[in-house]
Amino acid sequence: MRVGRLVSISLIIVATLTGCDRPDRAAPEQWQPTDQQLQYGYHWQRFNQHLVDDQFRVIDRSTDALITTSEGQVYGMLFSLFANQPEHFSKLLTWLENNLADGDLTKQLPAWQWGYNSTTESWTVLDSNSASDVDILLIYALYHAAEVWQEPDYQVLASALSQQLMQQVVTYQNGELLLLPAPIGFAKQDRVTINPSYAPLFVLDGLYQLSGDARWLALGQSQQRLMLKHNPSGVVADWLTLSLSGEVLNAQAAQGSYDAIRSYYWFALDPSQRLLEHYLTMAHESQSSSYPPETLDWFTGTPTGEANIGFSAALIPYFKKTAPVAYSRALQRIKETPASDYQENYYDQVLILFGLAHQQCFAVNADGTLNLFWVSGQDNKACYAN
Repeated sequence: MRVGRLVSISLIIVATLTGCDRPDRAAPEQWQPTDQQLQYGYHWQRFNQHLVDDQFRVIDRSTDALITTSEGQVYGMLFSLFANQPEHFSKLLTWLENNLADGDLTKQLPAWQWGYNSTTESWTVLDSNSASDVDILLIYALYHAAEVWQEPDYQVLASALSQQLMQQVVTYQNGELLLLPAPIGFAKQDRVTINPSYAPLFVLDGLYQLSGDARWLALGQSQQRLMLKHNPSGVVADWLTLSLSGEVLNAQAAQGSYDAIRSYYWFALDPSQRLLEHYLTMAHESQSSSYPPETLDWFTGTPTGEANIGFSAALIPYFKKTAPVAYSRALQRIKETPASDYQENYYDQVLILFGLAHQQCFAVNADGTLNLFWVSGQDNKACYAN
């Protein structure tokens, strides 16, 4: 059911496109903070000091198993790309491939989680299911790295991973493509469960531009329609469970928190701003509070809790466009909070790095690809460690 439909949709889209030439690119806005606490390079250096070992394994030290996830490795690769560190990128990729993909990413998507198994007293894969959000960003990073560092093997690997992802986690339901969170466990006989944060629209645009594969555009168009349709209160849900007819089955229980937070970041970075104006409850609630809410009820928009510093940082690009008071508070929070308070916290660290990297290290082109400032000759000192 999946593959045949996907191919036909791809052909329809290709027929309507005029080509893959990159549009002209205006010089992007840059952010050049002088305060060290607001500089990407400062936090990237600390991330490597505290969370990356000498094997280039990114470690989540908040867990007893000292886990490493495919997410951590891929985020590290993106952060290396932002800062023009090809050797760092390569070593993070090598650890990922050797330990999460049995040494060959051309044959399997990476396992989600690796760490210490206390039962077997061994370091091993703890969860072999892949995570499609991470896999999409891995492919996106590899295509960019292939281009900017002239590494054709990265392009071959990106293409192989793309084919696996399309076959294993992209499905077709009610005339729309859906991205499943993983190959196993999310598609039942009468329902599917999705994570709305897993498919950033501009990333899917960029993947089409970089690969020429129109299935990425088809997936992005379906994702946009889904996000517009299932939006009762201007809040992104962490998880939605959909019936075969498209009804949301967990409407009363759905909430937006630690997964959904990334969506607001993606909305702000999208050059076309296709979803930003439809998801403003986070901006409204954060304007009137000292900190962003930790959780928003998906159905009603009701906020609860106070979010950690990582939320504040990840929301910087979103607040800049939607909530000026919350934007100022987020910057002040990062400036005033000692980095030692969160240096061992993987989740806060990665959200801070994403929030600061935009407009210090990169912007997003109209076609969804990255404008890496070091590539375009617009180097920003804040992007690099002193």
